[in-house]
Formats: sequence, C-alpha cells, structure tokens
Amino acid sequence: MMYRFLFTFIVLLGLIACSTSTRLDVADLSLQESLAQKNEEQFIKQFPKDFDEFSELFAWDGEREEPGELYDEYEAYINYWYHLIAKEKFRDNEKYILSICQNAEWQPNGIDYFQDKAIAYIKEKDAFYLINNAEEKEAFRVLLFLFHSSGSVYDEEFGDQLNDRNKEMLKSLFISTESSVKMTVVETYSMDLDLDGVLDQVNVIQNSKLDDEYDKNHFGLTIQLMRGVDDRFEEWKRNENLIFSVGSNCVSEGFDGVVVEGDKLTIFQQGCYDYNILINSSVTFECVEGSVYLSNYREEYFNKADHDEEIPARNWTSNDFGILKFEDVSSELWHKLRGH
Repeated sequence: MMYRFLFTFIVLLGLIACSTSTRLDVADLSLQESLAQKNEEQFIKQFPKDFDEFSELFAWDGEREEPGELYDEYEAYINYWYHLIAKEKFRDNEKYILSICQNAEWQPNGIDYFQDKAIAYIKEKDAFYLINNAEEKEAFRVLLFLFHSSGSVYDEEFGDQLNDRNKEMLKSLFISTESSVKMTVVETYSMDLDLDGVLDQVNVIQNSKLDDEYDKNHFGLTIQLMRGVDDRFEEWKRNENLIFSVGSNCVSEGFDGVVVEGDKLTIFQQGCYDYNILINSSVTFECVEGSVYLSNYREEYFNKADHDEEIPARNWTSNDFGILKFEDVSSELWHKLRGH
C-alpha cells in the first residue's frame, strides 16, 4: 500500500512538473518563436509596446553602427502584428500604435514600414478615434511621426476624419505657399532640437530653380528649421546657402541626409573638386539658448582616379571659423576652410 501511494505521488509530481514546465515554455516564447509557431497570444504579448522597444528590434542603431536583431525581417513581424490587432480579441492592442509612434524618429525600412502600415490600418479600419481620443500633445506627436517623410502633400482623406483640433494640427505639418510659389519638401525630420519638451522639425526644401529632377533634390537646397510651439510649428531658422551647388567640373551626389542627436543637428552631403576628388562632408550645428550655432565641419576624401590614394580627413571647429549662426553659414565657408 505504501509503495502504491509513493508511486502515485511520484506520478502526480511528474505530471505537475510537466504541466508547469509546459506553461513556462509557452510563457517564455520569444517573439521569433511566437511567429514561427503562429502563437497569437504570445506574439501579441512579446511585440514591442513603445518606440524604444520597437527600435531595438527593427531599427538601425546609429551609436553602435549595427542593425537591430530583426532589422532584415521587419515585414513579417509588422504584418503579423497588424493582422492580429485587427481581430476582435486583440483589438485592445490598437493603443500601441500610438505608444510606438510617440517620440518616434523616422528611419527607412522597419520604422518607415510601420509608419505606412499605421496610416493604412487607421484608414481601412476607420480607427481615427485612436487619434481623436488622444490628448492634444500625444495626438500631435503621433501625427508628426505618421506624416514624416511620407510625402509632402496634405492627406485630405485622412484629415477629413479627424476632429477639428487634430485636422488643424495635421495641416500645420505641411509647408504653405510663399509668394504664390509652392515649395516641395524633399525630406522632413522631427526632433526636440531646443530641448524644451516640444518636438521641432527640419525641412529640406527642393531647389525649384534647377531643371534636372535629381539635381532639384540634392543641390542648392533650402534647410528650414521649424520650432514646435504647443500644437503647431513656426518658422525658426532658414538657410538657402548651406548645401553644395551643382558642381561644374565633376559628378557628386549632393545632399545625403540629416541626423539629429539631442540638441545637435548634422547634415551630410557630397561634393567634389579637381574633377576626381569626392568630398563626403558632415556639418554639425548645436542649439544653445534658442540659437543654433555651427560647431563642427568635417570632410573625408576619395580619389576616383586613384582608389588606393589615402587622403587624410580634415576637421574644423569654432576655433577655426569662429561663432557662426545657422542662418549665416554659407557653403562658401567650406571652400575657404579647404583652400579651394
């Protein structure tokens, strides 16, 4: 009798252990395992709930110069998440569209894809209530991210479904006409450059004076800084002379992008000289007490005629060019610093 009791007790312990082990295994499924097994509950549980978590998986880490763990597989994960939140039992997870969009910084690939899917989902599922029910600052930040780098044309279909407050905020994100000439935005970037807790914006404006379509978007561009004030943007600074003009004696790429880190704004571009020498440059500005000053300029060189030639990079600071405000800097300064 005693042996039978012990045997039964051991079997029960084994069953409990197996049951517990199974539950732990399921609870500990990673996002990758959840997708592979199509485990809906675990996938929803493991999917990022804010932008920091999202970017760790799907964005490029600029500081480490490496991709997130799922950087190359973003489509499968994002598509499956949007597929699941469309189901009634997971509908409550729609709210994470807003939390991921909060304080988000645009990048191509995964972040851009999430942005496009968010706009499409809100339209297709008539989920405009997500934005309309949000607090004013939250709604503004979400709209700013959703329509960042998604085109410079106001989305009337989207705007018409927003309440009056949010519709006006959405309209404020797009550049209006000046002197009856419509400006086209090549790139737009969001950040809190003056660190006042309100997002600001950098607009890169097309050079409409040029004929070639590529040149219009890469040379002689206007850089416009827009300061965030409550629920709108106001023009803050403007510079029409910062970006290289079209080179007449060699071929280069021109404007290449903007990176914002804290109160520092860096603009990348490519110029050239002496027919064959390419110049990959970065110009960094820093915001100090409401003004934006030039803090660093760097050039790296490549000889297209002699790929093995090593040309030392050059770097200049305020010790070389003095104190210069953003709006007063001209690309002529680069020629003077370089000496040609």
